[in-house]
Amino acid sequence: MPTVQDRIDELADQTSQAARNAAIDAKRVGNQALDRMASTASDWRDEAAPLVDRMADRASTAARHGAEWVRDSSGRMRQQVARVSDRTVGYVRDEPVRTALMAAAAGVVIYAVVRMLSGRSDR
Repeated sequence: MPTVQDRIDELADQTSQAARNAAIDAKRVGNQALDRMASTASDWRDEAAPLVDRMADRASTAARHGAEWVRDSSGRMRQQVARVSDRTVGYVRDEPVRTALMAAAAGVVIYAVVRMLSGRSDR
């Protein structure tokens, strides 16, 4: 079963890949538009090519920055998850009785909600 860390890493990788794919698609679409323009007016293509290249470069740069942001964010999220996990383990170690009582109380509440939502009544 994948851990939270594995899922975060997978999502970060997927987002990075999606950003790269978007930049590639933007450049491809721009080039296709240029090719269509070339068939009707080669002068337009000569004027538009640098603009499309700059736009594609900007899109690529934005995608790269987005991927970096996702990687940085996932790193911060990993650190926060690790801190919360460490605190939770420490709390359970320091307060085992209180933790067991809280878990039992949460179980009772969940059981009551499930019974209430199921519409069953054992009177």
